[in-house]
Amino acid sequence: MLMASLVGAAIDVRSTSWKALKQRLRLSAPNATACIWAAALSGFMYGGNWEDLFAVAASWLALWRENNRRVWVFAAILIGPILKRSAGILRPTLQSIRFFDASGFYHEFFDRFGPKDFMGIPLHGAWWILVYYAVVILVCNIGGEELWWRGYVLPRQELAFGRATWVIHGILWSVFHLFMQPTHWDTVRMAITGSALSFVAQRTKSTWPGIVGHSFGNLAFFLNLVKGAVSP
Repeated sequence: MLMASLVGAAIDVRSTSWKALKQRLRLSAPNATACIWAAALSGFMYGGNWEDLFAVAASWLALWRENNRRVWVFAAILIGPILKRSAGILRPTLQSIRFFDASGFYHEFFDRFGPKDFMGIPLHGAWWILVYYAVVILVCNIGGEELWWRGYVLPRQELAFGRATWVIHGILWSVFHLFMQPTHWDTVRMAITGSALSFVAQRTKSTWPGIVGHSFGNLAFFLNLVKGAVSP
């Protein structure tokens, strides 16, 4: 997706200069309000009681800086974390829906990401694995998804769907993950977080908040590997 976003942007702007690509993919330096939105997304994506409270407070601060006084927007942002935290109620039902037989390799693959080993390699003292994973997750996963979805696809969708783009975009992003992880019960929660990412990206016209927020969304997983590296 990283390469696809760069190639697509180059075709759109008919240039391979970094300045042109950066503008097309909305990678210009974010303003202060966009930075606050990035902080809000980070708390929302990471999750937790205090983190969700921080996300709501930071979002309201960003709206205040934008001189947005529409009460329903403030209320919607408060409802977002509540919906995300309530998605677990649907877990038993969603787990009962099988899209394919995930026995064998699928479970074996996802059970090998800590805290004791990484794909069969003992984690204790293996700091190179953390460096390797950090590069892969930042470049291929977070960088690829955000540049493709929020940097390349979202601006094109805005031309067709206007203000409603963030809703459609968030749903499509969750469907993408559903096909990538067909037994993943968290599809509803993924739709909520995807909508949050697209909402902020469309509002700020910047890809950076999504990159930062997405990074915090994967931080707990990375910290699990760190725990394995330092534990005896």
